[in-house]
This record gives sequence, C-alpha cells and structure tokens, in this order.
Amino acid sequence: MVQFIPYCLFIATALLSPLLANDSRPVITLVKVEEGIVVDGLLSEDIWSRIEPITDFRQFEPDHGQPVSERTEVRICYDDNNLYFAIRAYDSKPGRLTSNIFERDGDVWTDDSFAILIDSLNNQRSSFTFSTNVRGTQTDGQQDINGEWAGTWDPIWFSRGNVDAQGYTLEIAIPFFSLRFQPQDEVEMGLLMRRNIPRKNEWAYWPVLSRDETFYNMERYAKITGLRGLRRDVDVEIKPYLTGGYVQTSGDDDWNSDAGLDVKWGITPNLTADFTLNTDFSQVETDDFRINMTRFPLYYEEKRDFFSENEELFAFGVSENTEVFFSRNIGIRGYEEVPILGGARVYGQVGDTRIGLMSIQTRDHGGYDGENFSVARIKHNVFGRSYIGGIATSRAGDEDYEDRTGGLDFTLYHGPWAGLTGMLARSGRNSDEGDNWFGRLHYFNYTDLWDFYLKYTDVGPNFDPGIGFVRQTDQRTISLSGSWKPRPDWPGVRQLCLNMFGYHLYTYEGDRESLRYQTSLTGRLNSGDTVGLTFNYDEQYIPYDFEIAPDVIIRQAMYTYPQYWAYFYGSDSRIFDWSLSAGTGGYYDGDMKALGIGFRYKPKPRFQFGLKMVGYYFGLPAGDYSQTIYSADLSYYFSPRLTTRIAMQYDDLYDDFFINLRLRWLFAAGSEAWIVYDESRDFDTPGPSLTERSLIIKIVYNFNL
Repeated sequence: MVQFIPYCLFIATALLSPLLANDSRPVITLVKVEEGIVVDGLLSEDIWSRIEPITDFRQFEPDHGQPVSERTEVRICYDDNNLYFAIRAYDSKPGRLTSNIFERDGDVWTDDSFAILIDSLNNQRSSFTFSTNVRGTQTDGQQDINGEWAGTWDPIWFSRGNVDAQGYTLEIAIPFFSLRFQPQDEVEMGLLMRRNIPRKNEWAYWPVLSRDETFYNMERYAKITGLRGLRRDVDVEIKPYLTGGYVQTSGDDDWNSDAGLDVKWGITPNLTADFTLNTDFSQVETDDFRINMTRFPLYYEEKRDFFSENEELFAFGVSENTEVFFSRNIGIRGYEEVPILGGARVYGQVGDTRIGLMSIQTRDHGGYDGENFSVARIKHNVFGRSYIGGIATSRAGDEDYEDRTGGLDFTLYHGPWAGLTGMLARSGRNSDEGDNWFGRLHYFNYTDLWDFYLKYTDVGPNFDPGIGFVRQTDQRTISLSGSWKPRPDWPGVRQLCLNMFGYHLYTYEGDRESLRYQTSLTGRLNSGDTVGLTFNYDEQYIPYDFEIAPDVIIRQAMYTYPQYWAYFYGSDSRIFDWSLSAGTGGYYDGDMKALGIGFRYKPKPRFQFGLKMVGYYFGLPAGDYSQTIYSADLSYYFSPRLTTRIAMQYDDLYDDFFINLRLRWLFAAGSEAWIVYDESRDFDTPGPSLTERSLIIKIVYNFNL
C-alpha cells in the first residue's frame, strides 16, 4: 500500500495547473432601504416599483439558453438586518400552478417554486440554498463545489407567497445572521436563482449555466455588490429542550423526563462553534426496513441534525463503501441508542482553509463504557476550485474499539466537472499486523453528452477505522464507466443515456473475488417520467458459508449469474405519481424474481398518502424463500408550521411491524414542539409480540442573543 503514495503524488503533480481568473460574472449593485418591508407576499411596498428587476432568466431544461417560457421578475434590496427578494412569476395558466408541499424541508422543487443560492463568502466554494414554493413553504440546505449537499441545515428566514390572476408573487427575507460573511466596508456575495415550472418540466436560471454546469459551479454565480454597513449582531443561539414520555417494552415500562441544551456561537463571521449537552434525538425518523441480498452489512444514512449539518466537510472516503468518518458510530451500537453526555464542534473557514473539529462523549450504558469520539478535518483551497486536505479520528474509552486513524486527500479540477481525486488513510487498529491502509484514485469527466470515470480502490485486510464504515476489506477494485447521453429529436423524449459499467475486485492474494458487467439504457421524458432497462452479469466468489435468510445457507463457491431489470419512475409533480420496477435472473446457484410498486396520492395540498411494496422471490437449492417489505405513510398539513405524519412498515420474512406517528409544530422562528409515538412488534416470537412502545413529547426553544 505504501507504494500507492508516489503514484498519487505523480498524477497530482501532473494535473496541477493554476486556472486563469476570468471573472466575467454579471454584477448587480443593491439598493439599501430604510423603510420596513412586511413579508406578506403581496409586493405592496413602494420600494419594489423603484428597483429595476432582473428578468433575463434562461432555460436550462428543456430548451437550453432560450428565455424562460413564463416571464420572471426579481427585485432585490437590503437593510441593516435582512436581504430582501421580491419575485413576480407570471404564468399564463395560474389555475395549473402546482403547490402540493406544505411541510418545511419537503420537496418543494416538485412544485412551482423558486430557489435562491447565495455564496455569502464569495469564495466560489460553498453556498446556501433557500427554496420556496408558491405558498412560501421553505426548504434550505448547504452545498459545496464537490457536489456535497446537506439538507438538514435549518436557518431562520421568512417567506410568503400569493397566487393571483397573473401567476404568483413571493417575498423573502434572509437575515444576515443566517449567512456567513466577512464584515468590511463593502461586502460582496455570489448569487444564483432558479425557477421551476413543473407542468412543463422546465427550469430556468439566472445567470445562465451551460449544459455541462450545475448549481455546484459557484464560479458562475452573479456578483452582488453595494452591501455596506453589514454586521452580524446575533452571534449566539441557545436552544434548551425538555422531553418527557412513556416507554414500554415486552418486560418493563417507565415514565421518564429529561432536559438538555444546544448552543451555536459565531466565534467569527466565518467560524462557528456548536455545543451540545445531554443530546436527545427522540424526534428523528427511524430507519426504513431493507432487504439485504449480500453477505455485507447494510449502510444507513445519518438522520440526526447535529451530525448532518456540515457533514460534507467531515466526509472522507467512498460513500456507503469505505468511510473513515461515519457519524452513526457515535451514540448508536447496532440498533440501540447510547446516551450522549455532551460534545462540541468548530467548523468554518480560516483564510483559504476550511476546518472542522468535533469531540463527543457518550455515557456508560448497557454494560458498555462511555467513549470519546473525536475528528479533525481540514481542506485547503488550491488552484481555483481544487483542494488538498487531511483527516484524523480518535475513538477512546473502550479498549475493544480504541483506534487512531489518519489520512490525506485531494481533488484537482480541470473543467466544470472533470478532475482527479485521491485519498490515502491508515487505521491504528491492527497496525501490528500490517495491511491496514486504504487508498483510492478516481478520474472523472462529466458533461451533458458524455460521462466517464475510472476508479481504483484499495482496502487492506486489516483496515478498520474506529469511527468508520467499511463494507468490505481485503479488496483491490478497478471500475470503469462510460455514458453517452444524446438528446434526440424524438416526440416526448428529452434525453437518453446509454451506460456501460464494469468492475473487477481482487483480494490481496491476487484472487479475483467478484466482477460485474452492466449495460443500461435510460430515457428521460418531457413529461418528467423516467424509463429504463438494465442487464447485469455477475461473478462472485463466496469465501465462507453464510446465512442469507432463516435456515437458508449460501455455501462457499464461485457463482455466475445474469440479471435483467426494467423500471419506470413517474414525475412526482403530479397529483398521482407512481413507480414500477421488475427484475428476473440468476441469484447465486438459483434464480430470483423481483417486483417493486409504489405510488403517492396528493388530492389536496394539505393531504398526501403513499404506499410502497418491494418483494423478492428466491429459488435456491438450499431452500426457497421470499421477502416483501410493505410501507405506507399518510401526512396532513394544518399549515406549514403544524404538520402530522403516520408511517408504517412490515417485513413478512421476519414478521416485523413498525408504526411511527409524528406531530411537529414550529411555534416560533427556530423553535419547535414534537409529539412522537413509536410502536414495534415482532410476530415471529412466542408470547407477546410487542417489542417497544413509546410516546414522547419534546419542546425546543431558540433564544437568539
């Protein structure tokens, strides 16, 4: 593995070429206002009539570069506290406007909606997104130039919408304390705006982006100037919480209550500290039931806000495969929650360097000792959009899991979406045995017509990061993918994608353990629907017997089998949208048939109902079995601030059932109350089927100082 280092350095050096600055972005100079603006969506203030609107929105889809099909006007101004936007979105058929999303952080981009993206540091590396539909329902997030998105960031901002005979209007106020900027005589920021028109499957940007660019290409944002006298008065947010409820298991029940505290402190305009004490995650959604068709562990995404915010900064490795830092190892063992005593993190930018520091301490629990989890991450900007970085993680407190892991990485761009990434890490655990390295090189070049990448991944047999996730050790994998994506002039078809993909995985002993060749054809339709066909050819060597289902054993052997898949995904902007997938073919030494059906019904803007079924049948010499997972959810929105949701899941193989009911009330900016009811049952056991039942009430209040 150490021989991997000079190859990384050689290729990295070969690609290092400073990009010539070409700051040809549109520039807008904002007007400062003294009179107050009431965010009611009506655009009734006199100031809006005195500001020249931005109107040159250009289509990204379907007719790239052409003016947006429905005239769009945006006016912007600011005062000492807020950045204001007034949007007049004309529409020739206002009766067909789509506005199905009521809940904050819902998929508002499936509605008629408007998005504002602000690079408040004007560093062309990270930005904030503020999106709202015609009702003013809010969705927000953070993104960086490497394509990382964090949607759990919930800043304070204000929006209201209004539908009239000409279309709709929006008013938006973004407090400057929700942004990050460097105070100076005149602050500059980057700006990108997008309008969605779902009935035409059309979206348009200002300023215009090329087909090969996305909103992650922040060097293409317009430049806002004229922001004078800005300050960030609110530097501290204190959010105490109270929780109480009833928990019943098959053998016990108890009433309990608790309290805790979260604090956010703006140390500098570009550097933020978060503190947490007695952290509680009772309101977090549970994991979905899933079918595991392999001998490897399943990957579950992080859903806890404290860890999800700015998670892209701490990312290091291959997502869902080999991650040096995987936050679900903190406060969770298996499926059991481990109480968090407290923790702190600092993140932000110092000069040309992004930094992230985190340390979390858990309590003694269930016979396990309390542990400390710490991570340090840096990314130093070089050559325009590129960076070099490093990571160090530590896990201490339980000698069975103690570890120190360190790594270096880089990303070097030479086009909108073309470049080379590399990383190298070494875990401290099993260091005496050697082969505890992980490395990767990945060259990519993505355009609207062609996609291409080549990857080499190397995971030593003893690589075991203490706060990481490793799906498979002892692998040297080469993977290659190429796609041709023409836009034929065919009725109803927007774009086709023909993809060829393959990988070979070898062990450190040089034995080929698996390979896959895949061919797929996908069509994006003008209606917003997607259809596709996929063929897989797999070879897998199973090095040891394992149980894939109750009393069904896959034996050690080499297996070869093909699979055929077809799928349809309907546009989710419709009142009734549905999806269908089907597969057939081989499966180890037997055969497989699969069917997935899902639909979502939105007859009224306040009401949604969804149902999904994913089922597999496996015919194996060791035994035939089937597994089907059913899930259903029903949501009712009293208002964007008061929402309810019921979700149910059932796995017929293990006879597991789960139901979750959540009521969420956003009673003030940054403050909320939850009522959460959970019940899980296992019908495949003798005696009572109840596994756990709980009713929890949680209240969080945000004090802005």
